[in-house]
Amino acid sequence: MPESNIPLFLQTLAEAIETSNLCLSEKYQGNKETSAVTVLIPAGDVDCACSITVSRSVITEALGRLGLTKIYEQESAPQEWTK
Repeated sequence: MPESNIPLFLQTLAEAIETSNLCLSEKYQGNKETSAVTVLIPAGDVDCACSITVSRSVITEALGRLGLTKIYEQESAPQEWTK
């Protein structure tokens, strides 16, 4: 992904988390928190890792716009985005 698309990627993630089945289900149940995001922080000078549950339709559509075409082409991409 081009570095210039990082802000768009983060914006897209927010929308994709909020519209995920998991987050919507938790919201419907009256929860004020979601388990759609899990952060793992290892010891030492090692990068952290996040596990994020997102809406498939939102993130799949965004993959092509973000320049993640190798992943996106494996999904059901509109033909004009895979050329």
